[in-house]
Amino acid sequence: MNKKIVLYITSMHRGGAERVMSILANSFADDGEEVVLVTDVPVLADEDNYALRDSIKCVCLKPKSKTFALRNLERIKSLRKIIKNERADAVLSFLGRQNYRMLVATIGLKCRKCVSVRNDPNMEYGKTWLKRKIANILFGFADVCVFQTKDARKYFSKRIQKKSVIIINPIDDKFFKVNKAKNPKNIITVGRLESQKNHKLLIRAFSKISEQIGDEKLLIYGEGSLRGDLQDCIDKSGMTSRITLMGEASNIEKELAKAKMFVLSSDYEGMPNALMEAMAVGVPCISTDCPCGGPRELIKNGENGFLVPCGDTNEMSNCMLRIDDEDLDSIGENAKLSVKCYTTNEVFGRWRHVVFGGRG
Repeated sequence: MNKKIVLYITSMHRGGAERVMSILANSFADDGEEVVLVTDVPVLADEDNYALRDSIKCVCLKPKSKTFALRNLERIKSLRKIIKNERADAVLSFLGRQNYRMLVATIGLKCRKCVSVRNDPNMEYGKTWLKRKIANILFGFADVCVFQTKDARKYFSKRIQKKSVIIINPIDDKFFKVNKAKNPKNIITVGRLESQKNHKLLIRAFSKISEQIGDEKLLIYGEGSLRGDLQDCIDKSGMTSRITLMGEASNIEKELAKAKMFVLSSDYEGMPNALMEAMAVGVPCISTDCPCGGPRELIKNGENGFLVPCGDTNEMSNCMLRIDDEDLDSIGENAKLSVKCYTTNEVFGRWRHVVFGGRG
């Protein structure tokens, strides 16, 4: 007998958590389950949103109040009504506010409640004693908590940890199947143009070694609120002809396949999808060793990639020079082999088991 699952997330705009949610929604639908996707922002059929199966029912919460507190209460009330009317067997939410709203909305309901932490919990839920206490109290209402890293799980109490699992993100098969260019060129990064990603660190590190790496360019894929600020930084560094803000790319796997190396400069991450995808393509990768430990769980330093301290411009510059001299093919091949176990089918099997409490 098919089951019904309600999924809740902010939006389906292109981003790491949204990509994983789209994979899960489509996989549950392909598996014959009834899927209801609830968002705070309308899901539009355009290239800015991840594509969803036609069978998936999309519902947008539309609060009318002007104040944040009242809008929040309206969303909780609407979400509870949807879950009750749909008679959901399970509810799965992603991201901080959405996890909180779902856990409050489902108090007293018999559905299985699953929450997933998608980023560094210190940033998503707060560092103070009070904020940690609130997170632990609310997460106590969940049946299961899904984390991406061991470090993220440590933020919560032993009680929460005991009912948790770690599931690393699935990687779309297209990243494993794309053919790498015979003569890869340029350094690439992929990520939202926001402060978390610290693109300025990468710009500074690249600028320091630009004269030592021939005519290689730095290509930055992604969009965000810091586009203008980053362009100013590029212009002031005199790197306008060597560093380009490329915007979004719908076929990012093909761009990765042409790249000589991939660099992630984030100050913090959950489990970075962009890094996983680059490794799946077989691109030699450099990443900051950022909290909450995602890159460290993926990369064995010097074997399948390189880790550098957060915010360290000199070390990142040196590492880019080092990787340029290393055997790029072997590092890339090791990277690809190390993430083979994170195919969509493998990872979805774990999610299905967790969400339905042992089914599958």
